[in-house]
Amino acid sequence: MKTSHQLPIMILCLFTWAAAQSVMLQGVLRDPAGRTVENGTHSVTFTLYDAASGGNEIWSETHGSVTTEHGVFSVELGTVNSMSSLTFTDDYWVGIAVDGGSEISQRMRLVNSPAANAVKGATNSFPSTGNVGVGTTSPGSLLELSSASPYLRFTDTDGGSVWTLGNEGTSRLTLNEVANGTTSERLVVQEGGNVGVGTGSPLARLHVQGSAYLSDRLQLMRTSGPNYLDFNNGNNLVLRSMDSTSSGSSIQEVMTVTPGGNVGIGTSTPSERLDVAGNLKLSAGGALIFPDNTSLTSASLGGSASSLSTPGNAIITADANVAGAGDVQFKTGNSTQMVVTNGGKVGIGTTAPDTKITVSDAAPYIKFHDTEGGNDWQLGSYGGFRFLLSEIYTGGSSERLSVAEGGNVGINNGSPDALLSVDANGNGDLINAHTSHTTDAKIFQVVQNNSDGLVKVNDANGNTSVQ
Repeated sequence: MKTSHQLPIMILCLFTWAAAQSVMLQGVLRDPAGRTVENGTHSVTFTLYDAASGGNEIWSETHGSVTTEHGVFSVELGTVNSMSSLTFTDDYWVGIAVDGGSEISQRMRLVNSPAANAVKGATNSFPSTGNVGVGTTSPGSLLELSSASPYLRFTDTDGGSVWTLGNEGTSRLTLNEVANGTTSERLVVQEGGNVGVGTGSPLARLHVQGSAYLSDRLQLMRTSGPNYLDFNNGNNLVLRSMDSTSSGSSIQEVMTVTPGGNVGIGTSTPSERLDVAGNLKLSAGGALIFPDNTSLTSASLGGSASSLSTPGNAIITADANVAGAGDVQFKTGNSTQMVVTNGGKVGIGTTAPDTKITVSDAAPYIKFHDTEGGNDWQLGSYGGFRFLLSEIYTGGSSERLSVAEGGNVGINNGSPDALLSVDANGNGDLINAHTSHTTDAKIFQVVQNNSDGLVKVNDANGNTSVQ
């Protein structure tokens, strides 16, 4: 005949973590008189509740052959019915029934062993499934560390530096290297998203203090807009433009920099330091500076020069496509000073010359300067009424030849009143005719006598023949 049995108050519970949750339970089985039962096997049903009495049954299983030796038994709960749904973050109470009898009235509380204290403590939580908390019993993610400055520490037992990863309490996540007692920040992520490598105060989404090495492609792309920078195109640095609005996204290379330093705009194979496939425009004030410090500038020309080249001779070309249009203009500021028309006419002071050379001004002159010495000469129009040849000397100038409106010509006379008006020179000579321009020998001369004002014609010997 079977007798009723009871378990002692003391129950030792050990937690082991495996693919499924299990609990090792050991105890002593005694009869109603308190004696340990004889060695043998018994059917024992174990039930877990969420309260010391009443409450809800949350798990149960029956072990049909539990061996006792001097009353001591050992059972691994969870081998019949899985306990994977239990978190073991709450308190549980065990109800026990032996050999089909009624359940012992007093439920036993599962008491953690010293090993289990590391699984569930006052501030830590290590459930079999779900979130793990260190410094918190209510972790909000798979692993949550909670403290004033939470860190993970990585120690390589083979030697080398120690690494720590954590929040130092200043709204930053840092990866630190600890070597020879010195801690160095290697990577910083600021609140807001800026990442620093080699700097603790990144000023942009990625801030690298020092050199960076790229073994493969790096693409820098805006979150909105068509342009991005691509490092890696046959070892070239490439700036691409992408039309993200079109189907299939049309990508176009805008600029290429080769490993040799050539820059291509509009071409991916630049053959010179700057290779532009297309037009090149200089903004106002821009200039092309050459190695000899000479420069070529643009000042908002009215027309467009088709080409400028210096293969030995300086060549300025307009109308390179032979369209019959396009002038070459020379400007100072915004004013045109000289123009060469497409038809070959030169205008100075006018943009519409009607002859091979047209000089336009209120008093247009052409000056002739002899660099070997002597006086300068000036040829031009005076006020539109006279055409003058003037001699310029130190201290003044003199009109030597004058042609007035109507055709009167004056020699040493600025206001000729006849078809030919001649004023005598200081010697009274009006006309001297020489055998050649290299000799003083005269054929005849026309002079004005200063004493009586009469005009005389002298022969080669000075004899007056006409008076």
